[in-house]
Order: sequence, then structure tokens, then C-alpha cells
Amino acid sequence: MDFKLFVLYFALGVFMCNVIMMFLGSYKYSKDNGKRYDFRNQFMFEFNGFRLNHAASWVYLACITFITVILPLPYLFFALNNGGNSIFEYAIFGLSCLYAVSFFILFFIKLSNYKVHLLFNVINILSLLAILFIDLFFLGGIVERDAYLLPDLNRIFIVILLVIFIVLVALLMLNPTYKTRDKMVKVGATYSRPKYCYLSLLEWGGLIMFVLSYIPIVITIAGLF
Repeated sequence: MDFKLFVLYFALGVFMCNVIMMFLGSYKYSKDNGKRYDFRNQFMFEFNGFRLNHAASWVYLACITFITVILPLPYLFFALNNGGNSIFEYAIFGLSCLYAVSFFILFFIKLSNYKVHLLFNVINILSLLAILFIDLFFLGGIVERDAYLLPDLNRIFIVILLVIFIVLVALLMLNPTYKTRDKMVKVGATYSRPKYCYLSLLEWGGLIMFVLSYIPIVITIAGLF
């Protein structure tokens, strides 16, 4: 198989693995807890179905580990496709590894360890933002290199796409309305979660944006127009 097609299919495969993980994980959560998992206000550690005394939980752990390992691989293949002749390729691969590690850790750090949880949340979102900015500078042609002299339509599409991604990540990080929704809301005599929770939106929204960040490198390798 042509290497360009391999990178394309692999990136699509990683995307599908994440979709399947989110679907099966939410199904398992609803089955175990009798209620639907809400990605808008629940955290990754709550999504985590791992239990030491349950044999099936080790299968779940293996799945999360597998997702973590494959997340940065499209960026590694991107570097190999271009001969690895620039620190840029390995910089975004290193950042994607950092993102993947923080992604894995967020599945296990509860809010009882709030400072540690927040630290890895910051690492998670900043590594994603750094990847998007580096992609914008190099793939978008702001810093030109011969390896990325793409047809104008491809380059314009990549720039527009990356700017949209960066704006969306910035909205996740800076949206002031989240500040009024980060605490429990009293309903009658009990407390329930708000409809939107800032940190959980950062975690799940960041994962979606990370997987979508494969699109510019796939266009760079395989072309679009």
C-alpha cells in the first residue's frame, strides 16, 4: 500500500477507535450506574470503568492504553513520510506524546486530587494548542519550507481549518460563562451538576480537537485539491 494512503487510513482508524471507545464506554457507564453518561459535565475519570477486583476491567484498561499509544502515531508517520528532515515534525510528535500521556492520566486522577488533576488538564490543553500553532506556522506556509509548498487551495484550506480549531480551543479555555457553571447547582433539597462543566468540556472537547488536528497533516501528505 502507498504510504500516503496508509497514513490516511491510519488517521481514520484512530478517529474511529475514539468514537467506538466513547460509545462503548458511555454504554458501560449507563449499564453500571443506571444513568446516561453526560460528556458535557462528567469527567474522564468517571468514564473510566476500571476496577481492580473485576477481571473485565483489565480489558477496559488495555483499550484505554491502546488508544493512548495510537493517538500520536499519525504525527510520527507524518515525520517519517517527510524523511524526518526537520525538528518541526518531531516537535509535534513529541507534543502529541505529551498530550496522549496527559489524556491517559486524566482517566485516573480524581477531583479529590484537584491540583494534580488541574495540572494535567493544563498540560493536556496547552500541548494541543501548541500543536495547532506549529501546524499553522509550517503547514499553513507562514514559515515556508520546500517540503510544504502546497497548492494554494490546499494551503488556504489548511489555514482556515487551523484558525477555526484554534478559535474553538480558545473558546474552551477562555469562555467566561463557564465560571458560573463550575459548581454544583441546588435543585430543591438536593444538589445536582450544572448542564455544562468547564473542566470536563476541556477534557472531552480537547480530545475531539486533537483527533481533528490530523486533517491538516493528511491534506499535506495526500492533497485535497
